[in-house]
Amino acid sequence: YVTTGASLRTTTGLASALGLATISGVALHRWMRKSGPWLASLVAGMVDAASTFSSKRWAGYSVIAVDATTVQMPGATGTTARVHFALRLVNLLAVAIKVTDETVGETLRNFVMKAGELWVADRGYCNANSIAHATARKAAVLIRYAFGPLPLFDAAGGAIDVRDRVGRLRNAGARAEWVVWAHPREGERIRGRLIAIRLPPDKAEKARERLYREHKKSKVTAQML
Repeated sequence: YVTTGASLRTTTGLASALGLATISGVALHRWMRKSGPWLASLVAGMVDAASTFSSKRWAGYSVIAVDATTVQMPGATGTTARVHFALRLVNLLAVAIKVTDETVGETLRNFVMKAGELWVADRGYCNANSIAHATARKAAVLIRYAFGPLPLFDAAGGAIDVRDRVGRLRNAGARAEWVVWAHPREGERIRGRLIAIRLPPDKAEKARERLYREHKKSKVTAQML
């Protein structure tokens, strides 16, 4: 079914013709619905997830990765739906799966979060309101920084020039860390850490190539590079 992209009925017909199994499409579907934990355990073993993401290695936190993807129905000219999902990395089992229309963007507010959890997310979740949703529930976040959506401030409330600070890291592998504050629309300001690592030349070049792939070359600015 996975390798051919055929329907369940065609798949079971082929299996019967080849003498592999005699099973209906409905029965195959029921078995597939039961197979999530089994497939997760296979993948978790391949990547040694239990060791890599043990809470003992992550200061007692249960590490959860979150992301979203889009679905396009046949004939659609745009996004039909968006699937938001979260995986607990120690066993690669789903914490949450939520399907919405295309108007619901990537935000941590799509999920129920708990104390003792560390949620890892990409730049799409980098805004003060997402972070506020997590901290209000005593969860922690580790999010790739995006320059536009998340202004950062110092303890006195002054704006921080993030580009200036990270630009001071001149040598490959150089690291720095600063205490920063995020100001959500509602509630108290949030204390966090801004962590920067200077990429080695080969990784920096790959990042530039990706920029050119994702944007028209004429729209790639010096700041983006």
